Amino acid sequence: TTWRGINEQSKQVANAMTELGVASGDRVATLAWNSDRHLALYFGVSGSGAVMHTVNPRLFAEQIVYIINHAEDRVLFFDITFAA
Repeated sequence: TTWRGINEQSKQVANAMTELGVASGDRVATLAWNSDRHLALYFGVSGSGAVMHTVNPRLFAEQIVYIINHAEDRVLFFDITFAA
């Protein structure tokens, strides 16, 4: 992974935010393990005007649901390892 690659991925994320109808100030959550993808999401989401926050995958399911609902997240990005 290079900074150029992260920059390109960030632009793709920002464009995806627009296509999903995410507006400036909307909240976007990530539920994933630490990786370079978090950088692309961080820069892309903030570049689109939305606000990104992370959700700790080590929390209990009930806690994760509470955090996401309380934040009123418009979009949740998650690691494929959490898809069941």
